[in-house]
Parts: sequence; C-alpha cells; structure tokens
Amino acid sequence: MEKGMNCRNDHEYENDLYSKHMIELDFIIVNDQVYEFCCIAHHSSPVMAVEVFLENGTLLKDSVRNKGLAVDANRFRLRRKLQEQARSIYIKHGVLPADKHLNEKKTAMYQKVLREIEWRKKS
Repeated sequence: MEKGMNCRNDHEYENDLYSKHMIELDFIIVNDQVYEFCCIAHHSSPVMAVEVFLENGTLLKDSVRNKGLAVDANRFRLRRKLQEQARSIYIKHGVLPADKHLNEKKTAMYQKVLREIEWRKKS
C-alpha cells in the first residue's frame, strides 16, 4: 500500500512541477508574484511586440519581424527576453511590474504549487 501511495505522490509532484513550469513560461514571475504582459501579433502584420509597464512607469518592450512560420518561436523568444528584463530590474533596483499586470488568480495558484513542491521535497 505504501508503494502505491509513493507512486501517487510522485505523480502529484510531477503535476506540480509541470504546473509551475507552464506558469513560468506564460507569465512574468517576480518575487513569487505572477504578472501578465501584452503580446501584440497579427497574422497580417510583419511585426510582433511584447510589453509590460513597471511600477515606476517604465515601459519594457521588444519587437521582432515575423518571418515565415517562426511566429511561435518569435513569441517565445520575446516573452523570455521580457521575463528576464523584468526579473533583472527587480533584482537590481527592486522595481516590480505595475499592479495592473498582476494576475491574482495565477499568483495564488503559483504560490500554492510552490508550497506543494516544497512540502513534497521535505516528505
């Protein structure tokens, strides 16, 4: 019976890691808070842009020209770059993304998943 319980716990742990990873891919995570950012892309436009305002009014943004079928790769690259910029500014200057970008529901979910992961590591 204990073996089945461990298997179930392993499965739940893997699910928690997956949930954490998916949130980290799709949002900006700063200080365990989840922030959304704007991604502007249209099939008829050759340009894709991402942006987020910081609490001090600074606008972080980047864009790239869409080339062929690389739309998803461009979107991923732009999101990653913006995520890294926001985290770096927080670490260096203590400036968070603006409150209007805070996603409270995802923040609660992310923090719950982090607690579950830590609890499972200790068990």
